[in-house]
Amino acid sequence: MANSYFNENTLEELIEEIKYVYKSDERPWVIGYSGGKDSTTVVELVYKMLLGLDPDDRHKNVYIVSSDTLIENPLIKIYLSKMNDLLGQAADRDGLPIKSAMVTPPPNNSFWANVIGRGFPTPRMNGTFRWCTDRLKINPSGEYIQRVIDEEGKEVVVLLGVRKAESIARKRRIEGRELANRLLNRHETIQDAYVYNPIVELTTDDVWDVLLRCDGGRTPWGSDNAAQLKETIDTYLANHPEVDKGRIYLAGVSNGGGMVLTMGAAYPDYFAALIPIAAPLTVDQSGIDKLKNQPMWLIHTKADATVQPENSVLPLYKSLITSGATNKWFSYFETATGTDLPGTEYDGHWAWIYFFHDQVIGVQHPENTKNWDGYSGMVATDPTYGGGSRASVNGQTYNSIFDWMSAQRH
Repeated sequence: MANSYFNENTLEELIEEIKYVYKSDERPWVIGYSGGKDSTTVVELVYKMLLGLDPDDRHKNVYIVSSDTLIENPLIKIYLSKMNDLLGQAADRDGLPIKSAMVTPPPNNSFWANVIGRGFPTPRMNGTFRWCTDRLKINPSGEYIQRVIDEEGKEVVVLLGVRKAESIARKRRIEGRELANRLLNRHETIQDAYVYNPIVELTTDDVWDVLLRCDGGRTPWGSDNAAQLKETIDTYLANHPEVDKGRIYLAGVSNGGGMVLTMGAAYPDYFAALIPIAAPLTVDQSGIDKLKNQPMWLIHTKADATVQPENSVLPLYKSLITSGATNKWFSYFETATGTDLPGTEYDGHWAWIYFFHDQVIGVQHPENTKNWDGYSGMVATDPTYGGGSRASVNGQTYNSIFDWMSAQRH
């Protein structure tokens, strides 16, 4: 893979670096865990590192903290709670000094206390009014870290799953904070804390390699990400019998889009339709074969520098169409241009803005995709909202992705 960290380094060497930092002092560690791909990778690597240490060398605690904003999607909340429970149980079983916790904002600083009680405006898609991130996630986590500092009576090291490859702006911020020949940086807001970013050099593909290709996709604490998510969905459906089980649609963006592909390959007879948005390619050819008969609509932009289309959606769609798959659609935009502030061009990774605004209308022509050389049959276009054709199944033409989704049944 181009620019991969693993072109010049091995996973074992990365774990050795983490071990070196862990053993270098007595400061306890705190890991911010959201359940997303990056923070999960950090937790997996640290868990593997601890397993490889002699019991006498596991000399300091590792605190894993997750944030429940109290307005989470119920499925996400169930999933994160299960993963935290599994982590705690596995750590006890393996004799690891891991302590997992979930934090929430206090009642007087909850989302509804601020919106209804104080009249705060709700956050906007264009990035304005982002007060909720600080008040609902960052502040509760910061207060937890401060409690750890007070209880341990020493400085702590906070491990974050930030990566330079996530965005150019983030890359600049990270490099601006790095100290020469140092692995640790001073925390920006917590006086007695340092920050260690163990996966800062990993690309998005590298992260997926760690999560899905190492140990067969199972975490070192014994969970299977796809199986856990499937169980979460089943639990929700069991508690909501009014939901039509033949109309379960799976949509996800970025990391979530990759999980859509993974779930579709793992459970090919479960979902009514799959909608991967700005998704990395998380399945191999055998997985692609399992996606062949599932209704799918892909969304991506040519300007995506985080999940580059030539390494993800273009080979995936080409492979599906070339194999004879039907009811597969691809909306390919040039840029991520918003409507809240007309003409504003956002990060190219933000292809989901078209989905949220019901602007996914045009699709790439399957025959051009199949017959033209390489990826030349797929042409990014904003004026026609993703392509010059329309999705059509059994003589029925659909005006948008939601029009198409409503017609899909399992």
